[in-house]
Amino acid sequence: IEGVAVIEMSGPLMKMASSLTGGSSTVAIGQQIRAAMNDSTVHSILLWIDSPGGTVSGTQDLADDIAAAAAVKPTVTQAEDLCASAAFWAGSQASKVFANRTALVGSIGTYMVIEDSSGAAAMEGVKVHVVRAGDFKGTGVAGTEVTQEQLADCQRIIDGLNSQFLQGVATGRKLTFAQVQQLADGRIHVAAEAHKMGLIDGVQSFDATLQQMIAAGQSQTPSKGTKKMADETTVPAPVAPVVPAVASFADIEAACPGCDAAFTLAQLKSSATVAQAST
Repeated sequence: IEGVAVIEMSGPLMKMASSLTGGSSTVAIGQQIRAAMNDSTVHSILLWIDSPGGTVSGTQDLADDIAAAAAVKPTVTQAEDLCASAAFWAGSQASKVFANRTALVGSIGTYMVIEDSSGAAAMEGVKVHVVRAGDFKGTGVAGTEVTQEQLADCQRIIDGLNSQFLQGVATGRKLTFAQVQQLADGRIHVAAEAHKMGLIDGVQSFDATLQQMIAAGQSQTPSKGTKKMADETTVPAPVAPVVPAVASFADIEAACPGCDAAFTLAQLKSSATVAQAST
């Protein structure tokens, strides 16, 4: 949209998403970000995020892609209603992070679930045996008891992964590791509170963020040698026909009352006019 690449991250994040699983693929998003980095017509990147988070797998790579993009072009995260857990880890790597007023932001933390179904198996008269080589092999197999030693080992894994999460947020938000540790209790925060805590840079709408990025791109000084000068022999160019203006976020909201954010974003991404959006 006028030099701003808008990239959507919605629903649960996982390495490979499909029409059956829903959500977004971190691999596909990373590819889009790298394409925008290498596109000379793109002056900045806007990440539109509405996600509860997702799997550890793939998140670090996506966070690295966003950090790499931010080092080359202005890259901004816009939290639209929800930017939590893995989505916040990735989004925090942008140059700036904004959120709409009702957005919930944060949920810094990592967890896994392991079920002890040995009692249920016993009630059915089933005894499950795990023949293993390695004391912790087969931990969590259905029907087996989960021991305190196994739980402690699961905690070891979670602590190691969570440390990477905290370090990523600390780097992206320019906070100390200790500061992030104080915030990493798994809670989410309304945008205004998240701003006070340093998790985001401001509270504003998607349209406000987009318009600021467009204006910033238009105000960039042309590269040396690109300015053209006319001479006396220049033939005036023919007058181009009037083309309907691309609708803004506010235009679409006014023309399409009751439309949701996904519909509005789709119209903006397609550079629709008001007439096209309203039909």
